[in-house]
Amino acid sequence: MTPDEILADFVKQHPELPLIEQRVRLFVRVTSKAVFKYQAAAIYHYAKAYDKGNALEIGTAYGYSCWFIAAAMPHGKITTLNPSIPESIEAMQSLSQFRNVKVTSMASWDFMTANKDSFDFIFVDGDHKRIDRDLGWFNRLNQNGLILFHDYSPAESTRPCPPVYEAINRMAKQLGREPDVKIVDNDLVGLAGFYRFGNEAI
Repeated sequence: MTPDEILADFVKQHPELPLIEQRVRLFVRVTSKAVFKYQAAAIYHYAKAYDKGNALEIGTAYGYSCWFIAAAMPHGKITTLNPSIPESIEAMQSLSQFRNVKVTSMASWDFMTANKDSFDFIFVDGDHKRIDRDLGWFNRLNQNGLILFHDYSPAESTRPCPPVYEAINRMAKQLGREPDVKIVDNDLVGLAGFYRFGNEAI
C-alpha cells in the first residue's frame, strides 16, 4: 500500500487525525527525519489502547511523534528521551500543553539504569547504530504491552536503515514469531513491533 492509502485507513478509524496533524504543525518543528504522516497515525492508533497507562518514547527530536502519543493517551504518563539538550529544550516548549509528558535529556541506556519503571507502550526511534542497546526495553514491558520500532526498512528501501531492520529480524527469531505489528509501505519503509506475552524476555 502507498503511504496515502495506509494513512486513509487509519483516518477511517480515527477521524480526528487530520485535526491532530494540523495542530501539531502549529507547535512543533517537523524535519525530514520525522516519522511520516501515516507512521504518526499508526503510533496514535496503537498508543490509544494504553490510555491511562505508562508510555516511553526513545528519541524525542522536536516532539512530533510524542505529540501523537500524548494525544492518544490524555490520561496516561509519558516519558520521552533525547540526549540532545537543545532539542530537549525545544521539545519541552512544543509539548508544554501536555501536562502528562515529561521530556528527559538522557540516553536510553542511561535511563534504563536510572529508572526501574515498567511500561505499557514504548516507541523506539533513537540511535539506530546502537539499536541493540534498546532491544532490552522489551523486558520492561508490562504484560500485553507493545514495543514499536521506527525505521524497519531494509537496504533496498527508499529510507534504508539496515541496523534496525536486522535487529528486529533477530528479535523475531528470538521470540519465535514475526513482528506482531508490521506496517510497511510500497517503498519498503516501515514500523514493526512486538507485544509482550506472559513472562517473555529476550
